[in-house]
Amino acid sequence: MAETCAAPPHTPSTTWLRIFAVVYDPVLWLGELFGMRRRRRDLVAAARGRVIEIGAGTGLNVAYYPEAVDELVLTEPEPGMRRKLERRTAREARIVAALAERLPVEDASVDTVVSTLVLCTVTDPALVLREIARVLRPGGQLLFIEQCARVHRSSLDART
Repeated sequence: MAETCAAPPHTPSTTWLRIFAVVYDPVLWLGELFGMRRRRRDLVAAARGRVIEIGAGTGLNVAYYPEAVDELVLTEPEPGMRRKLERRTAREARIVAALAERLPVEDASVDTVVSTLVLCTVTDPALVLREIARVLRPGGQLLFIEQCARVHRSSLDART
């Protein structure tokens, strides 16, 4: 069962969000076939310890998390996407209705943050990055894929 967090004041219309949840996977299908699936698999394979994925969407990354991950928290604020995520998530994971700008975990409590194609969907990417820095333990890692970037792995010192 998903936990909830307050929605931001700039929430798109409910109708648009429902449509987006329905068309998301079919729209991404061709990109997944031509390399994105491999990129997701390679990226998520590096996850370790306590993991939080921001904007987990319909769960396209879920199958690629290593069994050795200690805890998996999947955040997704949109109800339609979250319903698909819940159906797709066969492994034990906590699904939370939360914004990337307000992650429901303690400071310095996460070993890995995963973000794929999320920063283009938020109003304030710098705020999201500060929130990621807040929740990462020293030596923690941010694993991300964005539209104009290749797969990246980088350490982000949570104290900065």
